[in-house]
Amino acid sequence: MTASDLQGRSSLAGQLGIQVFDPTGWLFGVISRPQHQKPLTSCALSGQRLQSLNTANGDKVFWREARAKGCLPHLGPVPVPGR
Repeated sequence: MTASDLQGRSSLAGQLGIQVFDPTGWLFGVISRPQHQKPLTSCALSGQRLQSLNTANGDKVFWREARAKGCLPHLGPVPVPGR
């Protein structure tokens, strides 16, 4: 599962952790898994302003505040800043 923010970045849950990609597709950074011995299965942005990054890791759900505001993909494309 992926999460997208208004800056055009995408976050993907994977074996390495939550991988964050910039709008061009380059790897921006990796947030490590909270429970390293258990699989990371999904990530999503939630909350009123879509600024809580939630991740399912093993049998638990973790969250952290995100600096960027998220967007809802079903509401249409996100404009890429500077274009």
